[in-house]
Amino acid sequence: MKTQKATIGSYKGQPTISLPMGDSGKFSFTFGLRKARAVLDYLDDIRAFVKSQDEHARQLASDDFDQAQHLGQY
Repeated sequence: MKTQKATIGSYKGQPTISLPMGDSGKFSFTFGLRKARAVLDYLDDIRAFVKSQDEHARQLASDDFDQAQHLGQY
């Protein structure tokens, strides 16, 4: 979820964009125009990847909870 704004900068005279990661904004993901274009070209694939991994993580968490219930840990 986006809680902070991206910032535009430069590196060795080339334009960059920095995307804050996490709520604190302490870390960012910075890349240039060529990678930005690649992200736009593959945005649907990136969305599908994130969705599939979120579903996979939810399934793993559910399986862990089910196993813990079976073992009497919950």
